[in-house]
Amino acid sequence: MAASAAGVYQPSPLSPAVSLKVSHSGTTAQTGVYVAADRGYFKDEGLDVELVNINDIAQSVQTVATSQAAFLVALPDL
Repeated sequence: MAASAAGVYQPSPLSPAVSLKVSHSGTTAQTGVYVAADRGYFKDEGLDVELVNINDIAQSVQTVATSQAAFLVALPDL
């Protein structure tokens, strides 16, 4: 969607809303996802996001591979 003349983005939410589960591990590195959820940014876009806390990366990957979650929030192993 194009920005208005003032340069302010106005979301056009999906209708009907799309529900999806997101696997996360609850670390501070994933703060952006939590802030977006708390501030309603996902809902503004028409996304009904359910955050699923899974601390085991192998289990998180399995939830995505078996379509139990749409995606996971992960950090690279350094």
